[in-house]
Amino acid sequence: MNGAELESGQASEPIALQVGDNAVELTVTAPDGLTQQTYSVAVHRASKSRSGRGTAGTPPAETTPAQPPIEEPVPPQQPEEPQAPEPPAGSSGGRCTQSAAASKPFGDMAGHWAELEVTRASGCGIVSGFEDGTFRPDEPVTRAQFVVMLHQAYPQAEGSQGTAAELKFADAASIPAWAVSAVSSAAAGGVVDGYEDGTFRPNAPVTRAEMITMAAKTAGLPPASPDAVNALFSDAPAVPAWAGGYIAAAYQRGLVQGRGERLFAPMDLTTRAEAVAMLLRIVQTK
Repeated sequence: MNGAELESGQASEPIALQVGDNAVELTVTAPDGLTQQTYSVAVHRASKSRSGRGTAGTPPAETTPAQPPIEEPVPPQQPEEPQAPEPPAGSSGGRCTQSAAASKPFGDMAGHWAELEVTRASGCGIVSGFEDGTFRPDEPVTRAQFVVMLHQAYPQAEGSQGTAAELKFADAASIPAWAVSAVSSAAAGGVVDGYEDGTFRPNAPVTRAEMITMAAKTAGLPPASPDAVNALFSDAPAVPAWAGGYIAAAYQRGLVQGRGERLFAPMDLTTRAEAVAMLLRIVQTK
């Protein structure tokens, strides 16, 4: 190679290459020692400045990696509201008249312990599901939702219907349009009074004490003696004074059960399925 003889497989001495193009000649001799073939190879050597090392004494320029785009946080969506139920023709307060037209299956009720009760309540026009075809039985029932259920079960038992402008609650503007008539009627009938600060809090979850009290008032169930609850439940001291008589009366009639041995858990939240089951028992009993 370039005039230097090498055995087959032997490495050559280092070749000094100039910056730019360099010609290297290779002469290959066949095993017979006579036949030869010469090859010319062009080798290009780049300058240091183009090799990425920079000029002598000057380090290569550093590049700053591109920063990933900053994602803006997405504001949480407002909770989806259930559709307003439509009572079937011929339904009356305190009665559950089935209507095949009103009843509809829900996509999340198959196999649920309250499947029969929810289906029956849907057929009565007491409840409806959400726009996606679900009922969401294990979600807490809100005050607005439960008052609408009561209104659908007992449309004749409450006060006259009103409008949002007539509601005296400080947060009347936050009451959903589909619940205004029911809330107004319940307020006029003394079923709901609101909180000490003058609010109704339509999206607040309903406690068990509130559920029984509102349902009993709507159905016209007279309260028992306020002291009666003390003999029924070991957690009676946690029962609000305004709910004790109604809870005792509902329990004595088998309309509501406790949670655990002699526990009522008055401040526990009520699910949508529990609200429907209890409401149907009252409707069928009264």
